[in-house]
Amino acid sequence: MRFHTIHLPSINLIDQPINTNPLWDQIDEVVAIKEGFCWPAFLFSMVWAIFYRLWIYVFYLVAINSIVLILIFQFGANHLVIFFSLMVILILFGYVANDARRSNLRKKGFFEQIIVIAPTKNTAIRRYLDICVVRR
Repeated sequence: MRFHTIHLPSINLIDQPINTNPLWDQIDEVVAIKEGFCWPAFLFSMVWAIFYRLWIYVFYLVAINSIVLILIFQFGANHLVIFFSLMVILILFGYVANDARRSNLRKKGFFEQIIVIAPTKNTAIRRYLDICVVRR
């Protein structure tokens, strides 16, 4: 089982009719983000960052990779050193990728609601909705 954080967009309750549940209006926008290492971000770092519109991280990846490659070529390192240095960058990005997504959602106005234990993201969203229905 994995931990997932559930994020909901902020809503304006003034515009909501009195007898409606604002959660049902947000159901399509609920986002679950897994805690821990992100394998897709490790394997497809640039594509993953572009897909989630993390533009600053795309810039950081390009800049850091370029600087590391230039420095390595200046010192005349072999291909094994180049491979391991780029792998370290990808591993570090895999560890911070989900946190980057959380901070990007926070900037867009999403709020972290709860931490749910579930095997998949969809199951985490379903469990969150079950919790909300039981509480009301």
